Amino acid sequence: MVLYRPHRGSLDDSMALMRTFKNTDDMIKYVQADWYDFIGECVCTIDTESTDDDRIGWHNTHYVLINGNCVGMCNLEE
Repeated sequence: MVLYRPHRGSLDDSMALMRTFKNTDDMIKYVQADWYDFIGECVCTIDTESTDDDRIGWHNTHYVLINGNCVGMCNLEE
């Protein structure tokens, strides 16, 4: 299971838009489709380094990147 939250102005705003996916491939497809209207074809990747976000209990948190720019965070906890 993968939890994804887009980058927004506040953590509350981000968490209000959080989505759950079966796997990272499904999340990447969603993020690319979400950004398509803004920038067209794009490359979505997940940063290899992880961190803990104790505010919300995510302990394997990674940046989600579009063309190298952070657009959100995902949690890869099993």
